[in-house]
Amino acid sequence: MDTDGIPISGVGIRLGGTQSRLTITDALGNYHFDNVETNGFYTVMPTRANYRFSPEAQSFSALGHHIDAAFIGSYADERANPLDTTEYFVRQQYLDFLGREPEEAGLTGWVNTINNCRSGDSGQPDRSCDRVHVSEMFFRSLEFQQRGYFLYRFYSRDFPSSRLTSSESTAS
Repeated sequence: MDTDGIPISGVGIRLGGTQSRLTITDALGNYHFDNVETNGFYTVMPTRANYRFSPEAQSFSALGHHIDAAFIGSYADERANPLDTTEYFVRQQYLDFLGREPEEAGLTGWVNTINNCRSGDSGQPDRSCDRVHVSEMFFRSLEFQQRGYFLYRFYSRDFPSSRLTSSESTAS
Protein backbone atom coordinates (compact mmCIF):
# COMPACT_ATOMS: atom_id res chain seq x y z
CA MET A 1 0.00 0.00 0.00
CA ASP A 2 1.06 3.59 -0.42
CA THR A 3 1.84 6.17 2.25
CA ASP A 4 -1.87 7.13 2.40
CA GLY A 5 -2.93 3.53 3.03
CA ILE A 6 -4.24 2.99 -0.51
CA PRO A 7 -3.48 -0.45 -2.00
CA ILE A 8 -1.05 -0.59 -4.93
CA SER A 9 -1.99 -3.14 -7.56
CA GLY A 10 0.38 -4.54 -10.16
CA VAL A 11 3.45 -4.65 -7.94
CA GLY A 12 5.83 -7.44 -8.91
CA ILE A 13 6.76 -9.46 -5.84
CA ARG A 14 9.88 -11.59 -6.12
CA LEU A 15 10.51 -14.44 -3.73
CA GLY A 16 14.15 -15.44 -3.58
CA GLY A 17 16.06 -17.97 -1.54
CA THR A 18 15.24 -21.65 -1.28
CA GLN A 19 12.70 -21.12 -4.08
CA SER A 20 12.62 -18.38 -6.72
CA ARG A 21 9.12 -17.20 -7.55
CA LEU A 22 7.30 -14.16 -8.95
CA THR A 23 3.75 -12.91 -8.50
CA ILE A 24 1.74 -9.68 -8.85
CA THR A 25 -0.34 -7.84 -6.26
CA ASP A 26 -4.08 -7.81 -6.86
CA ALA A 27 -6.41 -4.78 -6.83
CA LEU A 28 -6.30 -4.74 -3.02
CA GLY A 29 -2.49 -4.82 -2.95
CA ASN A 30 -2.43 -8.41 -1.71
CA TYR A 31 -0.19 -11.21 -2.94
CA HIS A 32 0.51 -14.80 -2.01
CA PHE A 33 2.76 -17.68 -2.93
CA ASP A 34 1.23 -21.16 -2.76
CA ASN A 35 3.17 -24.25 -1.71
CA VAL A 36 6.26 -22.51 -0.34
CA GLU A 37 8.65 -24.93 1.33
CA THR A 38 8.46 -24.28 5.07
CA ASN A 39 12.05 -25.23 5.83
CA GLY A 40 13.70 -22.52 3.73
CA PHE A 41 15.10 -19.02 4.08
CA TYR A 42 13.55 -16.38 1.82
CA THR A 43 13.75 -12.78 0.73
CA VAL A 44 10.67 -10.96 -0.58
CA MET A 45 11.25 -7.88 -2.74
CA PRO A 46 8.60 -5.62 -4.33
CA THR A 47 9.18 -3.80 -7.62
CA ARG A 48 7.08 -1.49 -9.77
CA ALA A 49 8.17 1.22 -12.17
CA ASN A 50 8.10 4.71 -10.65
CA TYR A 51 7.75 3.43 -7.06
CA ARG A 52 10.10 3.02 -4.13
CA PHE A 53 9.28 0.57 -1.38
CA SER A 54 10.11 0.53 2.29
CA PRO A 55 11.62 -1.71 3.29
CA GLU A 56 13.30 -2.56 -0.02
CA ALA A 57 13.19 -6.25 0.90
CA GLN A 58 12.27 -8.50 3.82
CA SER A 59 14.04 -11.72 4.72
CA PHE A 60 12.69 -14.51 6.89
CA SER A 61 12.80 -18.20 7.64
CA ALA A 62 9.55 -19.94 6.73
CA LEU A 63 8.85 -22.04 9.80
CA GLY A 64 5.08 -21.56 9.74
CA HIS A 65 2.33 -21.83 7.17
CA HIS A 66 1.51 -18.11 7.03
CA ILE A 67 4.02 -15.28 6.96
CA ASP A 68 3.26 -11.64 6.24
CA ALA A 69 5.67 -9.31 4.48
CA ALA A 70 4.09 -5.87 4.05
CA PHE A 71 5.63 -2.93 2.20
CA ILE A 72 4.86 0.78 1.91
CA GLY A 73 5.22 2.25 -1.57
CA SER A 74 5.78 5.86 -2.57
CA TYR A 75 6.27 7.58 -5.91
CA ALA A 76 9.90 7.72 -7.01
CA ASP A 77 11.44 11.07 -7.90
CA GLU A 78 12.72 9.89 -11.27
CA ARG A 79 10.21 8.64 -13.83
CA ALA A 80 10.63 5.66 -16.14
CA ASN A 81 8.47 4.07 -18.81
CA PRO A 82 6.79 1.12 -17.06
CA LEU A 83 6.80 -0.89 -20.30
CA ASP A 84 10.59 -0.98 -20.08
CA THR A 85 10.24 -3.43 -17.18
CA THR A 86 9.59 -7.01 -18.20
CA GLU A 87 7.14 -7.73 -15.38
CA TYR A 88 4.97 -4.75 -16.31
CA PHE A 89 5.10 -5.63 -20.01
CA VAL A 90 3.99 -9.22 -19.38
CA ARG A 91 1.25 -8.14 -16.95
CA GLN A 92 -0.04 -5.70 -19.57
CA GLN A 93 -0.23 -8.52 -22.14
CA TYR A 94 -2.47 -10.45 -19.74
CA LEU A 95 -4.67 -7.42 -19.09
CA ASP A 96 -4.92 -6.34 -22.74
CA PHE A 97 -5.33 -9.72 -24.42
CA LEU A 98 -6.92 -11.87 -21.73
CA GLY A 99 -8.63 -9.29 -19.52
CA ARG A 100 -7.22 -10.70 -16.29
CA GLU A 101 -4.27 -10.62 -13.94
CA PRO A 102 -1.56 -13.19 -14.66
CA GLU A 103 -1.29 -16.40 -12.70
CA GLU A 104 2.07 -17.03 -11.05
CA ALA A 105 3.26 -19.78 -13.43
CA GLY A 106 2.37 -17.85 -16.58
CA LEU A 107 3.88 -14.60 -15.35
CA THR A 108 7.11 -16.33 -14.36
CA GLY A 109 7.30 -18.26 -17.64
CA TRP A 110 6.87 -15.24 -19.92
CA VAL A 111 9.17 -13.02 -17.83
CA ASN A 112 11.85 -15.73 -18.00
CA THR A 113 11.31 -16.12 -21.76
CA ILE A 114 12.03 -12.43 -22.34
CA ASN A 115 14.78 -12.04 -19.73
CA ASN A 116 16.67 -15.10 -20.97
CA CYS A 117 16.40 -14.15 -24.65
CA ARG A 118 19.83 -14.25 -26.25
CA SER A 119 21.05 -12.04 -29.03
CA GLY A 120 21.34 -13.55 -32.48
CA ASP A 121 24.30 -13.26 -34.85
CA SER A 122 23.36 -9.68 -35.77
CA GLY A 123 23.28 -8.59 -32.13
CA GLN A 124 19.49 -8.30 -32.24
CA PRO A 125 17.35 -10.34 -29.81
CA ASP A 126 16.38 -13.79 -31.01
CA ARG A 127 12.94 -13.42 -32.62
CA SER A 128 11.73 -16.64 -30.99
CA CYS A 129 11.77 -15.05 -27.53
CA ASP A 130 11.57 -11.25 -27.84
CA ARG A 131 8.64 -9.02 -26.83
CA VAL A 132 7.08 -9.19 -30.29
CA HIS A 133 7.07 -12.98 -30.08
CA VAL A 134 5.51 -12.89 -26.61
CA SER A 135 2.74 -10.55 -27.81
CA GLU A 136 2.16 -12.83 -30.80
CA MET A 137 1.80 -15.83 -28.50
CA PHE A 138 -0.81 -13.99 -26.42
CA PHE A 139 -2.69 -13.12 -29.62
CA ARG A 140 -2.54 -16.74 -30.80
CA SER A 141 -3.44 -18.21 -27.41
CA LEU A 142 -6.57 -20.33 -27.23
CA GLU A 143 -7.86 -18.19 -24.36
CA PHE A 144 -7.67 -15.01 -26.46
CA GLN A 145 -9.06 -16.69 -29.58
CA GLN A 146 -12.08 -17.95 -27.63
CA ARG A 147 -12.74 -14.70 -25.74
CA GLY A 148 -11.16 -11.48 -26.93
CA TYR A 149 -10.69 -12.20 -30.61
CA PHE A 150 -14.32 -13.31 -30.83
CA LEU A 151 -15.38 -9.75 -29.94
CA TYR A 152 -12.73 -8.20 -32.17
CA ARG A 153 -14.07 -10.06 -35.22
CA PHE A 154 -17.63 -8.88 -34.62
CA TYR A 155 -16.61 -5.32 -33.84
CA SER A 156 -15.32 -4.77 -37.37
CA ARG A 157 -18.50 -6.27 -38.80
CA ASP A 158 -20.97 -4.43 -36.55
CA PHE A 159 -19.12 -1.11 -36.32
CA PRO A 160 -17.53 -0.47 -39.70
CA SER A 161 -15.40 2.63 -39.82
CA SER A 162 -17.39 5.62 -40.95
CA ARG A 163 -15.91 7.55 -43.81
CA LEU A 164 -16.83 11.06 -44.72
CA THR A 165 -17.87 11.61 -48.28
CA SER A 166 -16.61 14.70 -50.04
CA SER A 167 -19.97 16.43 -49.59
CA GLU A 168 -20.02 15.69 -45.84
CA SER A 169 -16.49 16.93 -45.29
CA THR A 170 -17.23 20.33 -46.86
CA ALA A 171 -20.54 20.88 -45.08
CA SER A 172 -20.52 23.21 -42.10
